[in-house]
Amino acid sequence: MYDYTSSPLAFHTCIQKDLHVNKRNVSWIFVGDSNTRNIFLDILTTISGPHLKFMLTETKTKWRNCSNINITYAIRGYSIHETIVAKDDHINFTLTFHWDSFLRRLPSMIDDWLKIPKQIPSLIILGCAQHWIRESQLIYRKNGPQAAVVGYRQHLLKLRPSLVRLAASTRVVFKLVDHLWLTMVRENKDALHDVWNYALFNEVAVNVLTGTGVVMWTSSLPLSYLYALECVRHPERRTLPTYEWNCRDSGHVGFIMVHQYTNMVLNDYCNRFRDLEKEDCL
Repeated sequence: MYDYTSSPLAFHTCIQKDLHVNKRNVSWIFVGDSNTRNIFLDILTTISGPHLKFMLTETKTKWRNCSNINITYAIRGYSIHETIVAKDDHINFTLTFHWDSFLRRLPSMIDDWLKIPKQIPSLIILGCAQHWIRESQLIYRKNGPQAAVVGYRQHLLKLRPSLVRLAASTRVVFKLVDHLWLTMVRENKDALHDVWNYALFNEVAVNVLTGTGVVMWTSSLPLSYLYALECVRHPERRTLPTYEWNCRDSGHVGFIMVHQYTNMVLNDYCNRFRDLEKEDCL
């Protein structure tokens, strides 16, 4: 796997080649929860340069330059539940995060994107399972995990036709929910701390979305498992201001793993514009 995270220039070259091939501005969109947002934030840090700026749309903050690493690190520590837009006018690239923790607003977004084919995003990454797990806790305690996952399955089934239409026009990636370290140490299990419950939600997502054209992102799971094991051994491990390790946070992997996810995204999208070597993957 090529290490795009060590070379912002390689990413810029990718976008320029994409513009040349597809004759349209490049737009990546992330929709989902805080785990999805963290990947978005790490990409901001990774590809930052003098022309990349971002803003929070609901609070209408001013445009800020992503080359100020202190700012991009600082927002990692906040729970931002709104749209974040980043752009690099120098290479005609836009990166957007939409807070939609249950993907309930996604169908209307898809309708809007498909209205103008030339403006359909180049890449869309989705993720939401953890909030569905949290919302199902009462059902889980009363009736067990199979009953608790019903709402999630029904929602994905409703999304399926819209995702089929979207995936026919652009690359759509659905990220499975990561392993969390508290699932490995709690004796009295509830929905949020049952490792098998996470596996069940992931299984449902794969079963429902297989055949839609949506790419199921599974490769983060082994890395999140290793991170969880390390946090079991060192539960107080925390590195500020980067949050590379944040074992006190029971709901997210640290950015040491998120950074690997960023490289997965960049490889998945950009490798088609490179002359691949034997050790590279597409």
